Amino acid sequence: MMKLFDQIIQIVRSIVRRKPISNYQGLYYLQTADLKTSDFVLLDDYQKNELEITDEWYLKARELMKKSRYQEANLYFDQVLEQNNKHLGALMGKGYCLFKMGRYRKALAYFSEVLTYRPKDTELLNNIGVCHCKLQEHKRALQYFEKAIRYDPRSAVLWNNKGYCLACLRCYDGACAAYQKALEVSEREDAHLLGNAASVLLKMGKYKDAMYYFDRALQLTPLDPLLLNNVAVYLSVQGNYDSAVKCCSQALAVEPENPIFLCNKGMLLIEMGKYDEADLCLRRALDRDRTNAAAWMGLAVIYLSKGANTEALDCFNRSLGLE
Repeated sequence: MMKLFDQIIQIVRSIVRRKPISNYQGLYYLQTADLKTSDFVLLDDYQKNELEITDEWYLKARELMKKSRYQEANLYFDQVLEQNNKHLGALMGKGYCLFKMGRYRKALAYFSEVLTYRPKDTELLNNIGVCHCKLQEHKRALQYFEKAIRYDPRSAVLWNNKGYCLACLRCYDGACAAYQKALEVSEREDAHLLGNAASVLLKMGKYKDAMYYFDRALQLTPLDPLLLNNVAVYLSVQGNYDSAVKCCSQALAVEPENPIFLCNKGMLLIEMGKYDEADLCLRRALDRDRTNAAAWMGLAVIYLSKGANTEALDCFNRSLGLE
């Protein structure tokens, strides 16, 4: 039994030496910015003989959407669809409300129904792709983004979405090419696109190129928390832990409850031998996300440094999802 225990402890030590923070980069998710109420088809596009009350319900639903009152808007869209189940605006609006409420599978059903009438609508194809992304169905999402790009090859949002899918599928060369295309067709220099390109380059080990994009992004949005987090990852790879911790602290000043930022700071503090400070960060991260495997692994390292092997083993098990 002790021999098995020692083997597990060695596994913990070997995993820790791989710098888990390098696996904790983030990518911007810009796609939902295109889901605006102003993008929906106006009532003029529908039959003029619809009941006046239906028009009122539809307009009321749109007004509620603008105020981010999605549950209420959803009920009004239901009223419209009871009178006319082919009302494309209501179908689209209900899909959007469900999306904002986190009910992605149901949102897909409504978006897909509209797609049968508007098969070349790039915004609709994009919305469907975003739903699949939220459901972790990245290969399926990629099909919709690529189809939309065929109809609108100069959409920076669509190229970004394609890059996002490819990055999630670990096709980093393709993701980098997609992000660079997004930057090429974008009407203005976009810090989020630059940050995405930098993050993928970092994954590919192209650190000099990654820093070039990070620098450009930081000039545009120096206090963006996700960007600061990703720069911290870059700096940690370079061994510049002091500057990396400062970046994490700046990110946490904007989003103090973000478990990824807390975990990254904790892992950096471990690298610097500041175990008590690291312990606080990692426990705060776990208070907000009990499934954070890297945070549990970090605690295992801290317990090992104190000779508390039983506690270290428990944390290691938790990092693997074993209670």
